[in-house]
Amino acid sequence: MLKSLQEQAKGAKKEDGTFSPYVEANPNKESLAIELMRMQGKVRSAQKMKQDLSTSLAQMEKQMENLPAEQITFSKLLDAKKITEEQIQFLTKALETIQLMNNVPKGSLELYQLAEKAKPLRDAWWVNILPLLGALGGFLFGLIWAVGLEITDKKIWTPKQVELVYAIPALTVIPELTHLNKKNSEKKTLFYIRDLAEHLEYLELTFAETTGSDQHLGLILAFISSMAGEGKSCLAYHLALYYQRFQKKVLLIEFDPRPNSYSDETPSTSLEAYLRLEKKWQDLVIKGKPDRIKLGVEEPFMKELIKTRRVKELMNALKSEYELIIFDVPGIIDEDYAINLAAIADLCVFVIGSSLVNRSTINQSLEALYRFGVKPCGIILNRVLPVYIEDNKIKQEIKKSSSYFWEKLFFWR
Repeated sequence: MLKSLQEQAKGAKKEDGTFSPYVEANPNKESLAIELMRMQGKVRSAQKMKQDLSTSLAQMEKQMENLPAEQITFSKLLDAKKITEEQIQFLTKALETIQLMNNVPKGSLELYQLAEKAKPLRDAWWVNILPLLGALGGFLFGLIWAVGLEITDKKIWTPKQVELVYAIPALTVIPELTHLNKKNSEKKTLFYIRDLAEHLEYLELTFAETTGSDQHLGLILAFISSMAGEGKSCLAYHLALYYQRFQKKVLLIEFDPRPNSYSDETPSTSLEAYLRLEKKWQDLVIKGKPDRIKLGVEEPFMKELIKTRRVKELMNALKSEYELIIFDVPGIIDEDYAINLAAIADLCVFVIGSSLVNRSTINQSLEALYRFGVKPCGIILNRVLPVYIEDNKIKQEIKKSSSYFWEKLFFWR
């Protein structure tokens, strides 16, 4: 191609080597010369690129040949670095030890050396039995703690304690009944109310024989306790309900002004207003199951009103109508007129909430009763923890009650 371009640029040439005189030069000679120079530049550029690529290829081949040796060198450097770091740590620890020894007093140097030579605790043989020693120690501590609590316990739990301390018979023992309300209380307390009624019938006969009271008059039975919350109102209500179910004419008189779950919503009547207006006693009675009179009103002169002749006449009228009159008396510590109500009753039953009241409070309440000449005919131990119950019948009743277990388990019901 270059040759033809050169011939075109120089003109036609004869066979003898001379130019023909009649052939003119190529008119595109200048443009062809520029194109020729451009093509020559591309050739040289391609040759240069080929040379550079060959050089790069040779360098890469050389690097590939030296790659395993570089890896070995790099690994050796890493090992050397690791050894150097360990030496640095050792020297640092040695420096700290030297500084510590310089700061330790002279007399403590031997103790420090012994601590350095001591074996770790985990290497001792008795370390393996530490859990067993801990368990035995915990058991002994719990046993000593339980015995200490039992010795220092200031509550009354068993009938034996009642008879030894107060020389008063224990009528019945009632365990802690959980989730007790007005709907389920009759079923849960029936066994204990029946047992209480049997004891009270014997006391009624004994009272009638010893006092020679009129058989046509009813009996006043007062339920009293040291303070509110011991279960006195619950027992008085269910005992009245129990007797009424067997066609016995019974009346419940609520003197306790504090509201309880077993009282109806009828408002209480003021005793002072009743005496002042001279109403008939029939106006006070609320017919129902059981019949009741609500006199539990906060009155400043309640203590004096109870001592009046009119109240005695009211009680005699009620006794002529009902076979049994049950007083729901407020706590001795809560209201000062509680003792006066116990004094006008024929029989007085003292309720002890075993899990609530200490022995000192019980002693104080009984001493106040004794000063008024009132001695309870019996004591009811209520809200007793099952572990303190010794009566086999009561234990069997607790076991029979399947709801007792499920209510303890599903406490939200």
